[in-house]
Amino acid sequence: MSISWRQLLFSSQLSLLLRTMAALFGGYFVAASASALMAVALPLPATDSSLVAMMSAFIIYALFAIWVFSVKRVALAWTLVLLLGGSFSALALLVHHN
Repeated sequence: MSISWRQLLFSSQLSLLLRTMAALFGGYFVAASASALMAVALPLPATDSSLVAMMSAFIIYALFAIWVFSVKRVALAWTLVLLLGGSFSALALLVHHN
């Protein structure tokens, strides 16, 4: 039995795998970059801003993982992973160096 690339690309198993990867790795990327941004941008002492940022990263990670499985298209989830994670990381670098 031969499976074409088109059937494999649109299969539910591949969709589940890509969603799981987006939830695990993409969620970590978004949560870590948001945490880094909050740690450098919050107007608190360094220890307090780090603590607030790390605690909020757990909430961001959980909400993002739930959202990944509720969105209709996997491509939208991965697009948002790259946009949010990249922009949070870039902003954290800009705020830290200023």
